[in-house]
Amino acid sequence: MSLRVGALPVVPVAGHRVRAAAPARFGAFSVAAYVAGDIGRLSFDEELGVSLVWPLYGVAVLWLATGRRRTWPWDAVGLAAATAISLLVNGSTGPEVVVAVLLALVAGATWVTTMRRLAPDVWGGGGERPLSRLRDLAAFGAACATSAALVAVLRGTGLGLVPPLEVQEVWFTAVRNLSWIIGLGALGLLGLPRTAWTSLRGWFDRERAVHPTWRVVETVGVLLATTLLASAAFAPDPTPFAFTLVLCTVWAAFRLPPLAAVLFAFVLGSVGVVATLTGQGVFLAEPDPMTRAAIAQGFLITQVLAALAISLGTEERRAAVQRALAAEREADSRAALFSAVIEHLAEGVSVITADDTYAVRNPAVHRMTGEGGFLHADPTRPGQPVLVSESGDPLAVPEMPHSRARDGESVIRETVRVRTGTGELRTLEVTSVPVHGLDGDPRPVVVNTLRDVTREHEERDQLVSFAGVVAHDLKNPLTVVRGWTESLREELEADDEPDAAVLGSMLARVQGASDQMHHFIDDLLAFTVARDRPLDIVDVDLSELADEVAELRREGDTRPRISVQPGMRVRADRPLVRQLLDNLVGNSVKYVAPGVRPQVAVTAVPGEGVLEVSVADNGIGIPPAMRQRVFDSFARAHAVDYSGTGLGLAICERAVSRHGGRIWVDESHAPGTRVSFTLPTA
Repeated sequence: MSLRVGALPVVPVAGHRVRAAAPARFGAFSVAAYVAGDIGRLSFDEELGVSLVWPLYGVAVLWLATGRRRTWPWDAVGLAAATAISLLVNGSTGPEVVVAVLLALVAGATWVTTMRRLAPDVWGGGGERPLSRLRDLAAFGAACATSAALVAVLRGTGLGLVPPLEVQEVWFTAVRNLSWIIGLGALGLLGLPRTAWTSLRGWFDRERAVHPTWRVVETVGVLLATTLLASAAFAPDPTPFAFTLVLCTVWAAFRLPPLAAVLFAFVLGSVGVVATLTGQGVFLAEPDPMTRAAIAQGFLITQVLAALAISLGTEERRAAVQRALAAEREADSRAALFSAVIEHLAEGVSVITADDTYAVRNPAVHRMTGEGGFLHADPTRPGQPVLVSESGDPLAVPEMPHSRARDGESVIRETVRVRTGTGELRTLEVTSVPVHGLDGDPRPVVVNTLRDVTREHEERDQLVSFAGVVAHDLKNPLTVVRGWTESLREELEADDEPDAAVLGSMLARVQGASDQMHHFIDDLLAFTVARDRPLDIVDVDLSELADEVAELRREGDTRPRISVQPGMRVRADRPLVRQLLDNLVGNSVKYVAPGVRPQVAVTAVPGEGVLEVSVADNGIGIPPAMRQRVFDSFARAHAVDYSGTGLGLAICERAVSRHGGRIWVDESHAPGTRVSFTLPTA
């Protein structure tokens, strides 16, 4: 929408708002139209009855192209007035002035209408985008040719106001009109938008940065060569090498931005036209003045169109290269991001080709399947990872998930087992999806994802076992409680007076069963706390803590001898370490042969950043077959003769592992048992 300034509007020109007031634009084009009309009238040949040059139509095209519907009435009035004044001052007749005014308006209106239909998004055709593509050049050329041809035909008829023209004169008029519509139109469309000058400054800044010296030398050299060649071609005694000027235009089109290249070509072509009209130059070889003028202005057309075509093509190619480079950088960035994501995924991701080779394999696949993978597993080769069935037999390649997925079978979150190179059996959850049409190969590749669910399955199995043990170990004392309470009820309901000794025995059994359940539940809570409670790491005097635990145990019925090495210190969670020591010392006191006084020693030796602590006793020991399993939940080495829940050492293992240490049974200690563990010292 136009904005009012005084009586006339300020015109937004296709996205590049003209900041100057409309009177300034109006005045500038009025002067340009007057000068163009003056030049055209001065080139009038009395003998031929036509003007040899007529730049007025180029000015008319630019005047209307830079306007809008609300400014066109003012533009038409201004164009008509400037044209009329110019021609009247130079002695034109009234009918000639009327024809010239009408044809100028037709030239501008035809050009604008054609551009708006063919390139509505281009500046000058109603859009915002500058002339920048070869497709735009085709629309521009069509608009210029249509405008020039229509005006030439109308002028040929004379419009009933002036004498009509011969066919040859109509052709000349069309060429003459086309040269200036193309020349001035191209300069205007490239130079009038405000963004054009910003782009031009940016181009010069880039050139100075990239080619600071030799490009300047090259440009000066070409300009000097162009001047010498033009002087030779359009001198009073011309040389026959005028065609070499085309090479200069080609250089300008390749090296310079479109605006500078077209300006270079327009100046060079205009020099040829002026030289020809003043009786100089290579085109004087043509004896007919009208043909000579047509050739000179055809030279101008050729220069401008060549510069436009090459420079726009070069810019379009440069822009395409920049887009391609930007796309390549973005693709590289996305690929790097994708690779980083794939590399750091906990899940294994691989792409298996139709030839059963890995195209992509992230580190997680290495961790889960081993270095060589299992695509071409050789069970006889040591260290080779192998996919195995539930029975432990190796799977053949056609039985593997990726092979079955390639054959059309749905493989979604299927559980498989892998025997790694170290002999360890791991459970994996695999999904295999075929992808067709890559690299033109009709055979699909398979995207394989692996998730190690070994721990989940172990925990699930432990949970099932845990639930069974809990149910069993709680049911037994509950059964005892139920049985003795029923007996107690029967005893109380009997007619005879109850025997206090019998009742006391029954209540003692009920109390024992409830104490057993209480200890079991306490151990369950301790087991959970050892796994889930947040750690509060502090400096712990391990010797002092072990003395506190030992003091409570020394008061037991067996009067155990417990010694604690002084000076032991660690960095750990104090309550959890107390639970650890209490369980180990309690086991040492508990698991002794009948009649033997327990003897327990808590000692330590320093290591690299850790303290290796040992709790040794003179008890009944742990059978060799149980020394690894004894740290599992509900595992008991002496379940027959000694009571317990089977959670004590499992609690110890969790407490130590949460501190990043390890715990084990020292097999070299005999008789008795020595359990050792490590805790951090810093």
